[in-house]
Amino acid sequence: MAEPVTSTSIVPAAEPPALAAIRSDLERAEAARLGNRLHEADGIALDILARAPGLAEALAVRGFVAAARDEVDRAVLLMEAATAKRAEPSWLALLCNLYRRRFRLDAALAAGLAAVSRSAGQARLEPLLELARLRIDRDEPEDAAECFLAILALDPDNAGAHMGLGQVLLADGEFAPGWIEYEWRNRLPEAQGRVPPINAAAWNGMVLPRGRLLVVCDQGFGDAIQFARYLPLAAAKVKELVLVCSPELETLFARMPGVARCCHRWADIPGFSAHALISSLPGLLRTEIDSIPAVIPYLTADPQRTLRWRGEFERKAAGRRRIGLFWSGRATHPNNARRSLPLDALGPVLEAIGDAYVVSLQKELSKADATALAARGIVDLSPHLDSFDDTAAIIGQLDLLVTVDSAVAHLAGSLGRPVSVLTPSPADWRWQRGRSDSPWYPSMRLFRQPTPGDWDGAITQLAASLASA
Repeated sequence: MAEPVTSTSIVPAAEPPALAAIRSDLERAEAARLGNRLHEADGIALDILARAPGLAEALAVRGFVAAARDEVDRAVLLMEAATAKRAEPSWLALLCNLYRRRFRLDAALAAGLAAVSRSAGQARLEPLLELARLRIDRDEPEDAAECFLAILALDPDNAGAHMGLGQVLLADGEFAPGWIEYEWRNRLPEAQGRVPPINAAAWNGMVLPRGRLLVVCDQGFGDAIQFARYLPLAAAKVKELVLVCSPELETLFARMPGVARCCHRWADIPGFSAHALISSLPGLLRTEIDSIPAVIPYLTADPQRTLRWRGEFERKAAGRRRIGLFWSGRATHPNNARRSLPLDALGPVLEAIGDAYVVSLQKELSKADATALAARGIVDLSPHLDSFDDTAAIIGQLDLLVTVDSAVAHLAGSLGRPVSVLTPSPADWRWQRGRSDSPWYPSMRLFRQPTPGDWDGAITQLAASLASA
C-alpha cells in the first residue's frame, strides 16, 4: 500500500565534537539522497563510514538509499544498525515500513509505536501514517482509523489519511462517509497527472436533460470494470454519456447500454457539459452496501470472439470441466507483491480439479511458468490475449475461473461467470471484512488468507471446496 517514508533527520540537530569534521559530508549525502542521486549518496556515506565506522547517521543514509532501491533486506540490516545507536523517529518509521513489507508485523508494530512515541507535532505525521498502514495490514481497522484521525488533527488536508480512512469505512460497509473520504484519492501525489485538466464543471449527480456527460476512467482496469455498472445509471440522468478509457477496455465498454461514445484519445472527445470520474460515480449516485447496482451481467463478450472460443473449447475440452487460472496481476501495480502468488502454490487446486481442462489466462509469463504449464498440461492462452474482449470471450466458456484479486476477477464477476478469488489478508476494501461472498458480484466466492502472507491456508480452503464440488 505504501512506499518507504522519504524524509529523515540524518544530520544531527546537536553536533557532538566527534561529528564536527564530517558534518558537511553528511549534509552532502542527505542532499544527494533527497535529490534521488542514490549512487552519489551511498558513496559519500561509505566514505564517512570508512572514517567513522558505525556512525548512525551514515548507516541511516545507506538504509534510506537501499529502501529507495527496493533492497528491502539490506535496508532492514542498515536501519536496525542505525536505530540501535540512535532512535530517530523517522528512521524507526522507515524500519516499520520495511518490516511490514516482509510481513514481520510484530517487529513493525514495535518500531512504529516507538517512532510515534518519540515524535511530536508535525514530525509525528510520517510515523503516524506508517503506523496506520501497519494497523491496516494487521487487520486492526479501529486502530488504523485512530491513527488517520490523529493525522487529520495535525494536518486536516492530509490526502493519505483521508484516503486511508475512506478505505477503512468502505471495508466496514460505511459507504456514506466512506465515499466522501474516498474522493481524496485525487489529491494523492501519485494521482497527479493521471487525468489531464478538464475545463468543465464537475457533475454532481443531478439530471442534465440537455447535457453531455464525460466520464473518465481514472484508476486501474479493475476499478474501471467494477464501477462501469454505474454508466447506465449516469446515462439515464443526461442527454448523452461519453466515456474515455484505456484502449484495452474500449471495445468492451462501447457495448454497454447508455454509452453513446467510447474513446481512448482525448483528441477524439466531443464537447461536453460536465464531467465525472468513474470511481466517483458510486458516491455521486449515493450507493449504500444494500443498493449496489446488481444488474449482472453488465458487460458482455464480443459475439464473434465468443463463437470462436466456444468452438475451440467444445473441440478440446471434450465434456470435461473447464477451469481458468490467473495467479499474478500487473507487476506495476503497487500492491502486486501482496496480491499475487507463485504458480507452484496452486498445486493443491490442480490436484482437486483432477482431469479438468485447464487454461492459463496470464498475459505475461515467465519462462519458468511457461515450462511448468507445459509440464502440467495446462493450455497457455497468452498469445491470444490482446484485449479484455479476448479474455471476456474465454471466461464465457469456463465453468470456473480461479484467480487472485485482479482485473480478471472483476471481469468474470461483471460477466456473471463463476469465479473464486484468492485474497490477501487483509483484503482490499471492496471485498469488505469476513465475507466469503461479494455484494458487488453474486457469482463470486472469496477465499481469504487466514493470516497475512498465508496463501497455503487460502488455497487449502479453495482446494477443499473444489474437491467437494
